[in-house]
Amino acid sequence: MIRNVWSVMCSMALTDKETGSVSYIRCVEYGGSPVIPAVFPMLVVGTMWEKIDSDRTETMAVRIVFVTPSKAESTIFLIDDVEVNLALQKMNFHLPGVQTEEFGRHELRVEYKQSGAHWLTAAILPLYINKAAIPPHLATSQGAMADA
Repeated sequence: MIRNVWSVMCSMALTDKETGSVSYIRCVEYGGSPVIPAVFPMLVVGTMWEKIDSDRTETMAVRIVFVTPSKAESTIFLIDDVEVNLALQKMNFHLPGVQTEEFGRHELRVEYKQSGAHWLTAAILPLYINKAAIPPHLATSQGAMADA
């Protein structure tokens, strides 16, 4: 059996080559845009998984579902046959930019399943997108997200 220990949404994850330690840079909870539609910049979802009561390699599938304030859902990331070999294992998922048509509370829902079972929710990561004036020197284009 596998369980999610924690999940975090950030703008970057750096892995130290010598130690394998991971640093999660600029955790993200809020964003702002002067206009809608707007595009989220690339995000990273960092996760830690625990393998429970098993000495053998476990396999799972992981997906990340984007949920809008009006509850529209779309799968923005999916990977099958992820092997969990260690008692504790970190996994980082690099997500493409995603367009939103609404201001308000969005979610990135981390889900997983094992052995053909149904999808289970491991974590719900809220992301609030507010209408915000962005200083010209920070805006790369109309409709691009910036940290609020």
